[in-house]
Order: sequence, then C-alpha cells, then structure tokens
Amino acid sequence: MRIAALNLLDRLAKDRLILFLILVLMNACWSPYGGLMHDARLYALQITDRLEVGHFANDLYLQFGSQDRYSIFSSVVTPIARLWGIETTFFVLYMVCNALFLWSLMQLVFALVQSRIAAVVALLYLAVTPIAFGGLCIFHVNENFFTPRIISNTLVLLACERLIHRRFGVALLCLAGALLFHPIMAFCGLLVWLGAVAIERLPIRRIAWITGLMSIAVAGILLNPTVGIPIFGKMDANWLSIVHDSNFYAFPTEWLAVDWLWIGIAFGVASATCFSDQVPKPIRRIVGLIASVAAIGILFGMLAPQLPFALLFQGQPYRALWLLQLLAVPLGFMLIEERWKRSGMANQWGVISLTALFAFKSFTLWILMMELFVAIMVCLWLTRRPWTARLLLTVALGSWIVVTAGSLVGWGVALSSTFANTHEYAYLIVWQKLPRTILGPGLVCGLSLLLLYGLWRLSDSRRLFSAVLIGLIISWIIPWYSFHGRPHSESQTMARGGEIEFVKSYLQSQIATNFSTTQRTPTLHWPLCDPKELWFELHANCYFSWVQLSGNMFNRQTAMEGERRARLVRTFDKSVYRNRKLFAAPWQQRSFRRLYGNTLDLAEPSAGDLLRLCQEDSLDYVVLRQDLGGMFDATDGKLYIYDCKKIYQLLAAGD
Repeated sequence: MRIAALNLLDRLAKDRLILFLILVLMNACWSPYGGLMHDARLYALQITDRLEVGHFANDLYLQFGSQDRYSIFSSVVTPIARLWGIETTFFVLYMVCNALFLWSLMQLVFALVQSRIAAVVALLYLAVTPIAFGGLCIFHVNENFFTPRIISNTLVLLACERLIHRRFGVALLCLAGALLFHPIMAFCGLLVWLGAVAIERLPIRRIAWITGLMSIAVAGILLNPTVGIPIFGKMDANWLSIVHDSNFYAFPTEWLAVDWLWIGIAFGVASATCFSDQVPKPIRRIVGLIASVAAIGILFGMLAPQLPFALLFQGQPYRALWLLQLLAVPLGFMLIEERWKRSGMANQWGVISLTALFAFKSFTLWILMMELFVAIMVCLWLTRRPWTARLLLTVALGSWIVVTAGSLVGWGVALSSTFANTHEYAYLIVWQKLPRTILGPGLVCGLSLLLLYGLWRLSDSRRLFSAVLIGLIISWIIPWYSFHGRPHSESQTMARGGEIEFVKSYLQSQIATNFSTTQRTPTLHWPLCDPKELWFELHANCYFSWVQLSGNMFNRQTAMEGERRARLVRTFDKSVYRNRKLFAAPWQQRSFRRLYGNTLDLAEPSAGDLLRLCQEDSLDYVVLRQDLGGMFDATDGKLYIYDCKKIYQLLAAGD
C-alpha cells in the first residue's frame, strides 16, 4: 500500500497537467464558490454603484468614500460586469483567477520543495484546506469568493517563483500588477523582491549599513509625531477606538492563543528550513526574506494601534504574514520527510506532532491540544514503549473523540439556532467544515485522492483521464453557477419564505409614487436581512450593518457616523445579536457589545425607539418583526414595514 501511494504521488509529480486538474477539482469540491459573501459583497457594491452611476452613493459604506480609490479592481471589472452582470462576472472571474492561483502555487511549491512527493502532498493539502493568516480566521489566503486579493496573491506567488530563478525583471512586473490590484497584500512581495535584489547585487556590509540607516530614519519618524503625521496622516484616539470596536481582527493584541500558535509554527518551520543543510542556498535565502518581512509586519502591526498615524494602521502590516503562513505548509511537509529519515526520538516526536497539526488542522485550541496529545501517544506506541503506552493511547483517543463530538454537538446546535437567517451559507458551512472537523483535512485529502486514483486506474489513457477530470470539474461547478453565478432572487425568495418578494413589491409601489421625481435611492433598516439582499435584490441603500464598518479605518466620517447609527438602532439590532449569540465566537460577542454600547440586554424595542429612529433624514423605511403601536404601513403577518416619513409627519402633527 505504501509503495502504491508513493508511485501515485511520483506519477502526479511528473504529470503536471493531471496534477493541476486534480487540484482544481479537489478545490472545487471541498471549497466551493461562495458567491457574494464576506468582502465580495462590498466589492460588488462598489462596481454596481459605478454601473448605475451613484445609485448607492448615500449608502453608509460609500457615503464618505471607500478604499476603492486605492485599487484598479473596480475599473477593470466594471466593463465586464456591464456585459455579463455582477453575479456571472464574479463567478467566472473567480473560477479563472482561482485556477491561476492554484497554477502559480504549484509552480512556486515545486520551485521551493526539492522532494517531488512532499511537494505533491503539500499541494493536495492546500487544495482542500483554507489557510488562515493573521488572527481570528477573518482572512484566508485561498478564499472561495472573488476579491482583488486572489488576483494580487496569484501575482505575488508568481513573482516569488521567478525570484528563486533570479528573474528579477519578470518578478517586478508581476509585483507591479499585484500592487495595482491590492497594495496591502502585495507590499510584502515587494519587500521580498527588494531584499533579494539587494542580496544579489550588494555586499553584506553595505546591506547592513543601509538597513541600519533606514531603521534609524523610520524610528525617528515614528517617535516624532510632528514629522510622522504630515507623512502618514493622523488617526485620533476616538477614531481608533471605534475601529477597534468593529474590527477586532486588525489588532494583534486581540488575537487568540491558537492564532499565535499557528504563527509560531510558521516561523518555526521557516527557521528550520533556513538552518537545514539539505535545502539549497537560494531557497533558504527566499524563505529567510519571507520570514523577515513577516516578522517586520508583526512588529509594525503591534505598533500601529499605539501610534497616531493613520496610514501606518490602514496599511495593516500584519497581513505580511499571509505569504509565510501559506508557504509554511509545503516547507513543513518537506521537513517532515527530511526529519523522518533521521534517527532519534526527538525527530520522530517532532515529525508526528507536526503531521498531526497538519492532518487535524483545527481552529479550536482545546481540540488542537488534544490532537497533539494523541500524536505523542501514537509516537510512544510506534516506538514500542511498555504496555502503559497503549493504555495512554486508548485514553488519548477516547478523550479526543469526546472533545470532538462535544464540539460537533455544540456547533450543530448553534447552526440550527441560526439556520433561519444563514440559509444561504448554512450548506457551505456544513459541506466545508463538517468533513474536515470529523476527519481532518489530511484524511479528506487522502480519501479524495484515493477515489481519483480509482478513476485513473479505470481510464485507459492519460488523455481519457484528463477528459474525465475536466468533465467532473464542469459538472461540479455548474450547480454552483446556477445558485451563485446568475441572478437568483427567486431561490432566495423561496428560502426566506417570500419576505424579499414582499418587501420588493412594497418598495416598487413606493418608488413609483414617492421617488420617481427625485431619482433618490430608498434607504432601509432591516436588522435580520443580509446587506447584500438590500443592495442586489431590493436595489436599496442599507442604513446600518456591521458589514459596512469594515472600511471605517479608511475614513473617519464613516467611523463616526457608523458609531452614531449603531447606538440609534441598538434596540432593534438586539435580534441580530440574540440570533447569532450562540453561533458567534466570544470575540464577536464582545465586539457586538462594544459596538452597540454594551446595552444589548435592554428591553425590546418600543414605539418611542421607532419614533426616534424615524426622525433620521437619511432613513426611509424600517422593516421589523414587531408591531410597534400599529404604526406600520404594510405587513404580511410576519414582517412590518414602517414608513419613516409618515411616522415623522404623525409625530409633528402630534406636537
């Protein structure tokens, strides 16, 4: 069995086309396209606003400007979206860019890892496993939705592969493109390029002098606000506090212990690679540069919230970790193979522990520690320790099963309690997380490869097997296109029990009578509705949502107005908090409480709260599940739509 597996991996290493198709298929199966979710909603909103010439200009996310001005993404994608529509454009471009990402990753991994078998195993693992970087699992290198990050990351990977082969000019061209699409993600690649060119062209002493002088200059700027503020701009304490309340992920001090564990593992793997005499010098040099840039990113990421400089914080230096944490996987598999060949208990323990971390990758610290315990017990058993080791192994396995089962039960209860309002993402959560939680990405990867190997054996030729793989890829992505890649208001209407259709028909009647002359876009506050449904189904502005605050670090007015609106709608948004409380992580619950003023335990919303909210000039309608004093303008028995202008007129008449 072991020989057959090695032969299969060796055949895949020699046939790059087959390997690439397998990577695309496995990635499509275990990390299917998620549609307009996460940040894809915000980028789609920016493009739609361009297409409809300011239709969403008064939405909170765009009202005071967004980070769109730092990227050419919208300018490039808008003409395509004008032809195909937002959903189809994002779907097609994601499929193309994701395939290019996997191809560039394959090229870089084969350039970095000398062992062909270790390289193939790492690529198969990366195809089925989302690699988080930074903290709180907000961002992943290999995301399943379309943003400029995937374009930028692809170009940075190509640049690193070219750097290994000393093609500095081509690498710089790739980095220039990456910087145009997403400067924050690409900047670490530019620093690696500068370091590689300096090492290649300059003597070590001169590099040391330049590094020292630059460090002194940077320290002088950072320690002197009168010099630094004209360069970086100013972020005052109030602005920073609001950003902190809504964006915990941007503050490394808020990251979890398990986040720092994976960051430490990434640095440890990079250090072991740099000090390994089995790794060629050019590869050790590139890995050392990547690790150094990541360390600088962490340092400035910790300093940025403590300093009054806006651009330094907005640059989110900690994102330089993405390249290190991604490449720690193939480098880790390379070290596993190398160290396993060496004798000694320490090497075997280290190899099995690292293998367990990769094979049972969990984001829960307790499960992770339990998996390490199991790995140590397995190591004792494999080295034929006394019979007590077998007893310890049994205890460890039993404990691991109990902990994992308990986590699954809690996760299932949380999912069922929020299913009504996460219907569109629930199937993604079940499909992506459940198999990896039970089996771990290692076993998921192995089982998938076993099935594909069976198909390979049944195929008569390489050409036939390639055709089978392409057919499987197409047949798998077509259902996702039918759900995500085209306008799907009908499917969403059915999923939400007709709620979208009810509100949509009401808005259409109101627009015909109240908005036809002004051409103004109506603004709604619907606490339990995803903003993307307001934007792309109802074509209305969203008055307030946590999603809109992701860009408040780039604009002080957005931050201030967002905080004001959060305090104004907090009694209505209690339902959002209550609905997600069980499902949300502790840090999310804490962020909710800080954002809404730690008053989410207040009584249910009252007619007085509604009257105060309806005095907002920028708000037209409120959609709730409560009947507050019979002031609603329309209802279907479940939802109550309140016309703010009519309620304000009643209030004025009463005065």
